[in-house]
Amino acid sequence: MHLAVICSTGICSLQTDSSVSLHASGDDDGLIKTWDQRQVEPSGSFDAHTDFVSDMVLHDREQCLVAVSGDGTLTVNDLRTGKIRAQSENDADDELLSVAIMKGDRKVVAGTQSGVVNLYSWGHMDDCSDRFPGHPSSVDALVKYDADTIITGSSDGIIRIINILPNRMLAVLGGTEELPIERLALSHDRATLASVSHESCLRLWDLSQLAQESEDEEEETHADQEEGNGVSSQEGTARLQGDVSATVDRQAQAVSDDEDEGQQQGKKGKRDRGKGQHKVPKRQKGSSSGFFADLL
Repeated sequence: MHLAVICSTGICSLQTDSSVSLHASGDDDGLIKTWDQRQVEPSGSFDAHTDFVSDMVLHDREQCLVAVSGDGTLTVNDLRTGKIRAQSENDADDELLSVAIMKGDRKVVAGTQSGVVNLYSWGHMDDCSDRFPGHPSSVDALVKYDADTIITGSSDGIIRIINILPNRMLAVLGGTEELPIERLALSHDRATLASVSHESCLRLWDLSQLAQESEDEEEETHADQEEGNGVSSQEGTARLQGDVSATVDRQAQAVSDDEDEGQQQGKKGKRDRGKGQHKVPKRQKGSSSGFFADLL
């Protein structure tokens, strides 16, 4: 497939996803086209921007193509309906040059010409929800490392590692002698970073230490969660044992009360029967006078 023959203007950005056989191109005029590798003609298009499309990223769960442009806007393009779902407000003073999706697909991060990193909340893309300054030059490239960490490439030639929410600079990975970093790519095991600049070579950066630290943090978090679950289980067991003991005590007390009441009723019955047995019948008045009266 030859995209350059099909597109009438220069291609500024390409996005591919082998899992869904998706290829997307963005040109100098702001037109986005989607391609299916099984056919020559484009499968869809989005007339989303008025200036060059600088970068794109796929939102897998929503099946949307997120694109940023030199016109200062960010668009969410729905691949299923072929329509533009959302677009940010036009910020003509600051071009958007790079984009990535973070925080469990809930945050969209965009690098700008001024060096500020804009943060957008998914579902509320009209304007950025947060801004992270700190780069002295434009942020031309972004690559997601994990849900919280992103690697940036700037026009000052420096590759930086930053954390998103809370926003802070973590480390400087390296540089290319003041040549701007144009693109970044991460290996599948997150152990190697590739960068390209205005030079005839591909630079590879070792991230094994960062990967090890990330794995250690994940293990510590998992251990803390398991420990918390264990404490909760012990507390729940103690509460359950306490409830069972209280129930047994109440039942034993009830049985004891019933026995005492039965014993008291038995003693009372014995006293009543004893009173009846030892009673002497009273002599009726006038009975003797009647007897002697008959003899006389």
